[in-house]
Amino acid sequence: MRQLTEQEINLLQKAEIGKETPKTPEQIEAIYRTGTNILVSASAGSGKTFVMTERIINLILNGVSVKNLFISTFTNKAAAELKLRLDKKIRETRANENSFEKKQLLTIALQELSTADIGTMDSFTLKFLKENFYLKNLDPTFRLLVDSTEQEVIKRDIFDQLVERSLEGTGILSKERFTKVINNFSTDRKIDAFYQALNKINTFADSLENPIDWLENDFLNGFSNFKNFSDLPDSFTNGLQESLQEIYIALQENLSSGVISGPAKVNNTEEFLGNFEYLRDCLNQKKFQKFTEMYRQLKFQFVPNANNKENRDEVVEAQKLSLKTLIATNKARLDQFIDAIKHQEIIEKYHHLASELTNDL
Repeated sequence: MRQLTEQEINLLQKAEIGKETPKTPEQIEAIYRTGTNILVSASAGSGKTFVMTERIINLILNGVSVKNLFISTFTNKAAAELKLRLDKKIRETRANENSFEKKQLLTIALQELSTADIGTMDSFTLKFLKENFYLKNLDPTFRLLVDSTEQEVIKRDIFDQLVERSLEGTGILSKERFTKVINNFSTDRKIDAFYQALNKINTFADSLENPIDWLENDFLNGFSNFKNFSDLPDSFTNGLQESLQEIYIALQENLSSGVISGPAKVNNTEEFLGNFEYLRDCLNQKKFQKFTEMYRQLKFQFVPNANNKENRDEVVEAQKLSLKTLIATNKARLDQFIDAIKHQEIIEKYHHLASELTNDL
């Protein structure tokens, strides 16, 4: 088994000329190149199954037994379709083959196809363990636990055992530290919330390549990297400066054009315009508490009423509606930010304690 030479690739390409569906140079590479690891990246509908089938046929014709191949697919349905396509292709190739030796290789492949390892990684692993259970001291009658209800029962049983052991003081944590954790994450003297917190972390960790590494090195990174809100990355305030700027420009233009009228609305608008630079600087300097205090003080009461009966001019009414929409859109973004930082003082005050509790969790 070796790599193709440039000359061989050219000959294979010439052989494709005149065929109804000639192979592309990339497909030829993927089908016939051997002697090295190959990664083929292709989009949906680009002929991946066709290439896989042709590559397997080429291996068979070169003396590789189907029994020595492991062909993995993502789903059982895809595996069944690939087997059908291989069966058809082997029969077609055998019918057009003149060499007795190669006909024999294809016949043997056809006989072995039904038991070939073509399927998902899960099915291959299950088959492997069933055949070699004695090497790992496994019960030969074992089965996969695929029922979610059964899984939940076993997980909950393990959880209950761990809680009991920890409350006895024989767990990983001391009884005192464990009691603090369970009290913190439980509600109304029920530990369901504590179980759900652990289960959520466990489920996410299980989806990673190395769950233990993530738990030990990444899970608590937030506590060490972000001790205060001012430590958060600039992306935390993405779009807020633009929203402030858009409101500022719109109010300035509409105040000067007379669209915003009435003492209360004018005064409130002028108050915002006068504090715009202060609000902007608070965001730039990550002084979120001061930003919140000023923002709430302004209350955004300057939004004009599009149904004002004093002036029914259609142009002015359209301007009022446009201004109202623009301010409402940008205000929603600012309100969302205010809601996200409303517990800043408490979070920062108890950061160290929360870090310790989460570490114990």
